[in-house]
Amino acid sequence: MFTQSNLSIKINISSLFKSSFETYYTSIIMPNKHRIHSINLSDPFIMDLFSSPTEHISKCSQLQVLILNEIESKCLENLLSNLACLPKFSSLAIALTNDLNVNNISSLICQLPVFKYCKLSAIKIETFKSLPKSNGNVSSSIEHLVINGDYDHIDLDDVLSYVLQLCRLSIDCLTDSDEIETIEYCSNLNNLTYLQGGNS
Repeated sequence: MFTQSNLSIKINISSLFKSSFETYYTSIIMPNKHRIHSINLSDPFIMDLFSSPTEHISKCSQLQVLILNEIESKCLENLLSNLACLPKFSSLAIALTNDLNVNNISSLICQLPVFKYCKLSAIKIETFKSLPKSNGNVSSSIEHLVINGDYDHIDLDDVLSYVLQLCRLSIDCLTDSDEIETIEYCSNLNNLTYLQGGNS
């Protein structure tokens, strides 16, 4: 009955022994990849499996939501490359590590065709400091951006240059001076209707 159903599936996997997950993957996930709507992953082994050349995530043709916790840079790049061909994929939440190649990752995110929601979280957000400003040739379809983390400064003007379709922006832990800068940067975002900063 389960295998014949057309109902969508949500996968939430925190931590499993490798042998336990392999059984789960073979019996539940593989036969139903075309029905998976949402995936929440936090185990490095499981993330590696979903980004492997033979079992990559693009086989989950109905996937709309992906949540990743502390993913390594190379694995994230592989996942993002494969997500670009999914026609319904629209929401991504990532708990960042400090080793991310922000240039490659921002470029891959911008190539996701129907991508609407992006949440980036980290204890220290250092990655954005090396993000170059968009030259206008690269732009994302993101409409809702959330940045959570403890940071001293983000080159927000550079970040926002990639998300010209943005409607909602939420940035945690802004100082008063940062909030003033944020409002100035957002003046170029014609579709912006919601701005939240600091701990409000």
